[in-house]
Amino acid sequence: MSHLADRLRAAREANHIPTSSLARRVAHSIEEIRANRQRTGRPLGRIEGLSVGSHSGGFNAGRPSGSAEDGTASTSDERIAFVVDSCCDVPESYRELFPFFVAPMTVTYDDGSTYLDGINITADEMYARFPDDIPHTSAPTPASVHDAFAQAAQEGYTHIVGVTISSGLSASCMVFEQVACEFPQLKVEVVDSLNIGAGAGMIAMLAAEMLEAGCSFDEIVREARAVVPRTHVFFVVDSLEYLYRGGRVGAAVYRLGSTLNIRPIITCDETGRYVVCGKVRGRKKSLAKAVSLARASEVPGSDVRVLIVDAQAEDEKHEMLAKAATLFPNGETVSDGGHISPALTVHTGPGLIGVLVQSV
Repeated sequence: MSHLADRLRAAREANHIPTSSLARRVAHSIEEIRANRQRTGRPLGRIEGLSVGSHSGGFNAGRPSGSAEDGTASTSDERIAFVVDSCCDVPESYRELFPFFVAPMTVTYDDGSTYLDGINITADEMYARFPDDIPHTSAPTPASVHDAFAQAAQEGYTHIVGVTISSGLSASCMVFEQVACEFPQLKVEVVDSLNIGAGAGMIAMLAAEMLEAGCSFDEIVREARAVVPRTHVFFVVDSLEYLYRGGRVGAAVYRLGSTLNIRPIITCDETGRYVVCGKVRGRKKSLAKAVSLARASEVPGSDVRVLIVDAQAEDEKHEMLAKAATLFPNGETVSDGGHISPALTVHTGPGLIGVLVQSV
């Protein structure tokens, strides 16, 4: 069992949280967190981000204030916040309970009109203009990232955990690191998820759960980075048109797939770039293949959580969720990861199903 799983299980036991696998925190973590806060008289809304030893932040994990498990100093005046880009797809329930600040990706159309992802343009608005008018996306502007950091600093946070989508797909991580230098008063660490969408979001979710469990800033950063290679996404797209137009798949794959109804399964490799990890003919078989690949990526002996996401494929997603126990029979916790961000739909198009898996 991983170091992190042991730590969080110990935190739950110390605070009378029912002993269960870490992965079950995905389905029940919001309820658990709210129940714990209600029982201990702490605020039910967004926490202040205080670390170990704080009654306003984490559980304290049964450890004395100002001490960390590895013996290094850890003080309760670490006010920890999270800054993510909008393609990380952190669920709204987490953003409501934890100090998340979001830097939006930029969406630009050929007519020169520019939008901020999820702020003044929605996925449905983008779908309405498909397939004739497909915009370009780019990393959050330095100004947008600066605003997110500045807001966190203004609210009194002293430590920032940044999580971005893959540096192999976006300049987001580089922008975060550059802007962090403009805030010498903050201690900032940026985690390159080497992933996309809710795959990156799962890493941020885990970091938030660690804050709730009373972990220190250094512990959160260390374990967030450690879980990166154990977090995987498998995308099934309804059409190769958008991946081809965006340069994500080559002409040969596009022509072959379109002609023979072959649906490639897309994932991120160890460098964080899109790669085809499976090719199946037909929609149903491609969804089954994505599940098979997700299960194969699980680390034996780990606690595993799975998210299923969609882009205008909600009925199929709910069918998969209804069959979760059959699709994932090894004790994995399977949850609805919601819809992918508007900026991500530019590259995948409508009809996407994503299966994301994290082994802790």
